[in-house]
Amino acid sequence: MSGEATQQRMRTTPPFSPAEPHGARRRAVLAVVVWSVVLAAALASALRAGAPPVDVARSLLYWAGALVLPGTVVLKALVGTRGSWLADLACGAGLGLVLELFAWVGASLTDLRGLLWAWPLATASVLLLPRARARVLRRPPHRAAAGPTVATGVAALLAVWHLDSSFMDSWALPPSGRPWFQDLLWHMGLVHEAMRSFPLGTPQVVGDGLLQYHWFSDAHLAAQALITGTAVPVVVLRTWFMPVAVLFVALTAVLGARLSRSDWGGAGAALLVSSILSAPFWPGIVTAGNHLNPLSPSQLYALPLTVLFVLVLCEIVGAPTRPVTRPSPGLVVVAVLLAVGCAGAKSSALPVVLGGVVTSLLVALVMRRRRLVLAVTAAALAVVTLAGLRLVAGGGASSGFQLLSAMSLLPPYRTLVTAKPDLDRPWLDGLVHTPGVGPLLLVALALALSIAYVRLLSFVLPFLQRSLRRDLRAWLLAGTCAVSVVPFLVLSHTGYSQFYFVQGAIPFGAVLWVWSLVELVRRSPGSRQVTVAALAVGALVTAVVGQMALSAPRATDRTAVLASLSTFVLQVGAVAAALLVVLAFALSRRRRGDARWVPVTTALLLSPIVVSGVLLTANRPDAQQVSASVRPSVQVLAQTQAAEWISRHVPDDDLVATNDHCSTGSGPACNSRQWWLSGIAGRRVLLESWGYTPSAMRLERFDDRALYDLNQSAFVSPTPEVLAALRRRGVSWLVGERSPGLTVSRDLDRLADRRYDNGRVVVYRLR
Repeated sequence: MSGEATQQRMRTTPPFSPAEPHGARRRAVLAVVVWSVVLAAALASALRAGAPPVDVARSLLYWAGALVLPGTVVLKALVGTRGSWLADLACGAGLGLVLELFAWVGASLTDLRGLLWAWPLATASVLLLPRARARVLRRPPHRAAAGPTVATGVAALLAVWHLDSSFMDSWALPPSGRPWFQDLLWHMGLVHEAMRSFPLGTPQVVGDGLLQYHWFSDAHLAAQALITGTAVPVVVLRTWFMPVAVLFVALTAVLGARLSRSDWGGAGAALLVSSILSAPFWPGIVTAGNHLNPLSPSQLYALPLTVLFVLVLCEIVGAPTRPVTRPSPGLVVVAVLLAVGCAGAKSSALPVVLGGVVTSLLVALVMRRRRLVLAVTAAALAVVTLAGLRLVAGGGASSGFQLLSAMSLLPPYRTLVTAKPDLDRPWLDGLVHTPGVGPLLLVALALALSIAYVRLLSFVLPFLQRSLRRDLRAWLLAGTCAVSVVPFLVLSHTGYSQFYFVQGAIPFGAVLWVWSLVELVRRSPGSRQVTVAALAVGALVTAVVGQMALSAPRATDRTAVLASLSTFVLQVGAVAAALLVVLAFALSRRRRGDARWVPVTTALLLSPIVVSGVLLTANRPDAQQVSASVRPSVQVLAQTQAAEWISRHVPDDDLVATNDHCSTGSGPACNSRQWWLSGIAGRRVLLESWGYTPSAMRLERFDDRALYDLNQSAFVSPTPEVLAALRRRGVSWLVGERSPGLTVSRDLDRLADRRYDNGRVVVYRLR
C-alpha cells in the first residue's frame, strides 16, 4: 500500500471501532473485573482508615444513584453515547457533579434540603421523550482491548494507592488529640455552611458577609453529607476524594483515547496523570507537585470538571477531517453547564482553559478553519470566566506580582538564600547574586521546575509535529499548557497558590504527549516494538537509579546543597545530550527509510514519569507510623470532645462566640487559623479566626478592633452590658478555652448558664 493510501486510511479511521462480536463479551467482563478491583481498593482504604462501614456503603450508593446514573442519563439524552462504557459513565459522572450543584441550589432556595436525595428522579423525565430515550438506551459500540483496559485500571489503582498512603492515615477522625491541617477544618466549616444557607456566608467571622471563595467543592461535599446523612468530618477526611480522583484518571483516559484515536493513548494519558512526581533522580531538588491533593478540595474537585470541559470543547472544535458543522444544541448545553461548574470549582481553572481556546482561535485565523465557532466560544468563555472571578473566586487578596516567585518554595533556595523570601519585590531576590552561588542557582531551579512540570512542555509539540500542527484541538491543549505557565512565573502568593495553575494543566500536557507518541508510532512503520522496548528500558533505568536516589541521604547543609546543585546541572545536561543523540540517530535513520526509531526519544522521556510515582509512593514513610509518632495534644482532644457535644446540643443556626483565635501569637495581628469550632462543631462563630478573610490577608491583621475587644471582654471581664451587646449581635453561646494565654472568668458562672465543661473547654448559654 502506498504511503498516500496509508495516510488516507488513517484519516478515515473512526475514533473507536466496534469490538468483534466474539470478543465483546470477554472484554466487557474484563472491564467489570478491573474496575471492581479499583472500587474494592478504594472501599478497603476507607474502611481500613476507620470510616464507618454504613457511611462507606452510603457513599457508594450516592455516587451510583445521585451522580453517575442521573448524569449519564442527561448526557446521553443531550449528545448520545460517547463511544464506550467508560466514556459514557465517566462523562456522565462528571456532568452529574455539575447537575448536583443546581439541585443543591434549588433545594437550598426552597428550604427542601431534606429532599435533595430525590433530585435524580427529576432526570428521569427526559426518558419521556422518545428520541432522548432512544439515545439513552443505545449501547456504546466500542469495547477496549484487554491491555488498555488493564493499564487504565492500574492508573486508577496508583491514584488510590497514593491517596491511601499520603492522606488516609495522616488525619484521624474526631475525637482525636492529633491536630489537623488547618485548611481541612476551614473547609469543614464551609461544608456545614453550605448545608444550611445559600449563598454561603463566612461562618468563621459572620460579620464578614458573603464568602469570597470558589466554594463549589464545598457545596458538593455538603450535598453528599445531606444525601447520605454522613457526618461532615467523615465526608471530608474519608469518603469524598477517592472517587473524584479515580474519575479524574478515567476522564483523562477518555480524553486521551478520543484525541489519539487509540485506547492505548487513553491508558498512557491515565498513567501519566496518576503520578505526582516526574523524575525521582534528584529528590532534594526536583520535588513532587501533588495535583492529587485532598488538602485542597477545590483543586481536586476541579480536575475532573476541567478535563470533561476540555473534552467537550474538543468535540465542538472537531477533528480536521470532520466536515465543518455547527455544534449540536445538546453539546452546547453540556458545555455551558460545565463552564459554570468550572467557574466556581477553582479560580485558576477557567483562565487556563480560556487561554487554550484563544490559542486555538489564533491558529484558526491563520488556517481559516472553524473561526466563527472558536470566536463565539472564546467570547462566551471569557464572559463566564470574568463572572466567576467576580462572584465565586477567592485567595486573590494575598496575591501580587513577582517574577519567578515560585522558585522560592524549592528546597535549594530555602537553604542557600532564605526560608522567608520577600514577596513584595518585583522579582525574586537572590537567584543570581547570592555569594558563593551566583547564577548557578537560577539555572538549577529553572531546570528543576522544567523537569517537575515536563508534562507541560508538550506545548511545543504542535510546532514540531505536522499531524498535530493541523489539528486545532492540539493547539487548544498546547495553549492551555503554555498559558498556565505565565501566572505560575509572574504571580506571588503567601500560600504559593500560583502552583494551582500548572497543576490544573497537567492532564492536558499528559494527553498531548501521549497523542504525539501515538501519532509517531502510527506514522512510523515497524516502530511499535522499538517503542515498547524504549518504554521498558526507560522504566527499568528509572526504577533502579530512582530507588538508589530516593534511598540515599539528602543534602541538608549549605555546602552539600551547593555541591548537589552543580552535580544536578551537569547530570541534566548529560541526559539532555543523550536524548538529543538518540533523536539525531532516529532522524538520520528515517532519512534512510528506517522510521522505527522516531518515537524512541519521546518514549524515553515519558516512561520515567509513571515509575516515579510508584517509587515515590513505595518509599513514602508510613503515614500511620509518622502520625502516631506525633504526641497527641490534650488541648486538641478537649476541643474535639467539646465540638461533639456542641454539634449534638447547640441548634444548627445558633451563633457562638469564642476566645480562641490564634495558632501562634496573640492579638489582632496573630496567626489566626483556629477553626475547630466552625469545622468540627459546625457552628457559625461571631469571631473565630480571620486568617483567610480578604481584609486580614491584605492587612495581615484583624481590622475591627472594637469587635475584637468586645468579644474578648466577654471571657476576660464579662459584665451584663457586654453580654447584652453580644446578644444584640445574635450570640447565644460562649465557648471558652483554658490554656496558656487564654482565660475564662469565673464571673460567667453567675451571668450565664454553664452547660458543658471538660476542664479545658467550657460552654455557656447566654440568658
